Amino acid sequence: MKQIKIGFVICIFVILLLGIEVQAADKEYKIRNANFQVQLLENGDALVNETWSIHFIKGNFTRFYVERYLDVTELERFSEIEYEYFSINNKKCEFTEDIGSRLPGTYSITRDNSYETYAWYMDAENEEIEYEVQYTLKDVVKYTDSGQAWFSYRFIGKNFEKEIEHIKIAIYPPSTCNIEVGNGGEYVSDISETNVSFNKENSNGLVKVSIALPKDIFLENISYISSEKFEKSTTDASNTANTIIHHIDLIVFIVMFIFVPISIFILKLLFMQICKANPGKRERITNRKIKKMAKDSQYVKTILQKFINRGITPAEYNRILEEPFVEMNTLRLIYLDLMRRNVIYIRGNQLLINMGKMDELKNYESTVIKIFLKYMNFKKEDVTATTSLQGFRENLIEEYEEISEEIAPFTKVIEIAQGDKELKQEAKVLKAYFEMSKAQYTQDTKEIFEYYKRNKKIELIELYYLAAFTRYTSVKIGKEKFKNQVKDIDEETFYSEIAYIFDTSAVYYGIHYSSMYYSSGDYSSSGGSSCSSCSSCSSCGGGGAD
Repeated sequence: MKQIKIGFVICIFVILLLGIEVQAADKEYKIRNANFQVQLLENGDALVNETWSIHFIKGNFTRFYVERYLDVTELERFSEIEYEYFSINNKKCEFTEDIGSRLPGTYSITRDNSYETYAWYMDAENEEIEYEVQYTLKDVVKYTDSGQAWFSYRFIGKNFEKEIEHIKIAIYPPSTCNIEVGNGGEYVSDISETNVSFNKENSNGLVKVSIALPKDIFLENISYISSEKFEKSTTDASNTANTIIHHIDLIVFIVMFIFVPISIFILKLLFMQICKANPGKRERITNRKIKKMAKDSQYVKTILQKFINRGITPAEYNRILEEPFVEMNTLRLIYLDLMRRNVIYIRGNQLLINMGKMDELKNYESTVIKIFLKYMNFKKEDVTATTSLQGFRENLIEEYEEISEEIAPFTKVIEIAQGDKELKQEAKVLKAYFEMSKAQYTQDTKEIFEYYKRNKKIELIELYYLAAFTRYTSVKIGKEKFKNQVKDIDEETFYSEIAYIFDTSAVYYGIHYSSMYYSSGDYSSSGGSSCSSCSSCSSCGGGGAD
C-alpha cells in the first residue's frame, strides 16, 4: 500500500509537470530583431531609439514588456529618463495606468524597487509586430581623471531569457572623434570617427556596452566620476558575491521546480472546487472579450443610455477609467459639459453663467462656477453672471496656476462608484469602442467649439470620447506658454484661443516616470549600493511577451 501511494504521488507530479509544459507550448513567439540607435548629446544626455520586432507564432498575446534594472554602477547611472513616445507598428500609443485591462494601443511605465518596467499592450496572434520607444537618458555620460568621457549602458538585462535572433546597436558621438570600446568589444561590427556599431546573433541575457570618447567633444559641465568609483564600476564582483548568487540560484531552482508545481497543483484543485460551487464566476472578462463586446453596437448604445440615465458626466467617466488626473483636463471636461447643458453660454462678446441652474449642478461643478466667479471678474445681475470674452481669456492665462491648484482636489471630490465593477467594465467597453472608432470623433476642443457655434449644441458622446484618452507629454506646461495671445478678441478668436489653452494644458505631464528617482537625485537604491559588475549580476532586467 505504501508503494502504491508513493507511485501515485510520483505520477501526479509527472502529470503536473507535463501539464505545465503543454500549457507553455500553447504560446510561441520569436524575437527577430532588437535595434538601438543612440545619439550622444553635448550636454551628456543620450537620446535612445529602441525597436523590437516580434513574430507571434502561436496563441494570443496582449503585452510585450522590457525591464530596466536601475540599481547600476556609478558609471552607468543616469539622473532621470524622459520618455518621448511609444508606438506599435508606427502608430503612437496612449499612456495608461490601468495595466490590468491591457487595452490595445496603450503603454505603461511602472517601477518596483530597483526595476522600471515599460510595456506595450496589443492583441497579437499569427503576425509580426514592431514596438518602438524613444527616450532620453539624462546625465549618463561621465568624464574621468584620465580625460576621457564614458558612455556605459545595459541595453538588455541578464534576466531577459528569451533568445533574440539579431541585436544591433549604433552609437553616434556629438561630433567626429576617436572612439574606444570597453564592454561589448567582442561583437563590434564597425567603428569609425562618426559612430560605432555592435551586432550580436542569437543572444540570451545581458548586453552591455561601454565606450570611451574624448572629453572635449562634450560641454564642460558633464558629470564626473572619480577614479575609485570608475575602478569599482569596471571590476568584477568578488568571490563572495558569486557564492551568494550560487546559493540564490539553488533556492530559485528548488522553488521553481519543486515547490511551485506542487502549489499550483493544490491551487488547481481548490479552483476546480470553487468553480463548481460558483459556475457563474468562472469566466474572467479579458481584454479580448471587452474588445469583442465593443463591436456590439446595440450593447454600446445600451451603455451610453445607462451612463446618461445615471447622469455620469465626462469628468466622472474619466475617473471611472482611472485615466491620469490632469487639473486642466478636468476643467476642460467640466467647462464643455456646462456649455452643453447651457449653464455657460456666449452672447455677443460676453460669457454668461446661468446662476439659476446652480441647484442642478453636482458639488464639484458648483465649485468650478465659484472658481470662475473668484478669478474671472464676473459681475452678477439677477440670475446671470457676466464677463467679457477677452477678460475670461486673460484671467485664465494670468490665474492659470492658481486655478489648477483649486482643481487638484477634484481627483477625490468627483463622485464615482468605486465598488461598481459592472460600471467599470462597461466604461472599458465604451473606451474600446472609441478606440475602434477614432475617425468619428475628435480630441480637438476647437472642433467641438466650432460644432457648437454652428449647431448650438455639443454631443455628450463627443465629451465621453474626450474623457477616455488623456494625452501625455514629458514637458511641464506653465502659464508662460499662453502669453503670446492677441488682445482683440471675438467669439471665433475666443474659441480658438481657449481651445489652445485647454488642449495644450490638458495633457498629462509624466512626472511619474520622467522624474522617478530617489532623494539622492539619481536612479539608485536607497541604500546606496549597486552591483559592481555585469559579469556576475543576476538581478538584472528581463522582459518578454505574454
